Amino acid sequence: MKFSIGTLVNDEVLLRRYLLSSKLPVNTKIDFVKNAPSAYVGLNILLEKFHRDKSDVGIFVHQDITVSDKWLPQVENQLKKLPENWLLAGVWGRTSDETYHGKILDIRSPAVCDSDDALPMEVECLDEACILFNLKYSIRLDEDFLGFDLYGTYLPLLGGSMGLKSYVINALLIHNCTRSFSWTPDSVFLSNWELLKKKFPNRKIISTVYEE
Repeated sequence: MKFSIGTLVNDEVLLRRYLLSSKLPVNTKIDFVKNAPSAYVGLNILLEKFHRDKSDVGIFVHQDITVSDKWLPQVENQLKKLPENWLLAGVWGRTSDETYHGKILDIRSPAVCDSDDALPMEVECLDEACILFNLKYSIRLDEDFLGFDLYGTYLPLLGGSMGLKSYVINALLIHNCTRSFSWTPDSVFLSNWELLKKKFPNRKIISTVYEE
């Protein structure tokens, strides 16, 4: 299975300290998009790069992610368990009943966020720290969305409209997140939320970080 890895960069210090210090295989190629105007624009650029590389799976990760040398083999093992119509996979997400599932270590919390469920599991939204794309399918994000949030909600909704599924897999990583737990959504986030409701009027809108 051929992987491409990509990240959006707005802080070179975080990038070097975390993602570039991860124990990825030697000569692993990482594509960078620096100072993208939005996550939606940046992800479209990365997806184009992934497809040009003729990879099987594109892995989008935040610049502040750390993984072990066993992470990519574990990812491959988990992806082989998914049905052919999977579009997206991640490490943390929520199902239609709004419960959380997956495994992720967030440095803001003393313990691993662990749902203790059998994984993989189909979900309705994904944590944005890590999203894997099945490059057998070609998608493009709507750049009417602004900012750097809610693509973990938007992408599964987009996939669902194509008859494709999203899953959480068992592939623990560390998210060295610096955003406070007391974060509250800004006007751009809320505008995107309303746009999601308009574009997907018959779907429940679920996020890993927000409840209306």
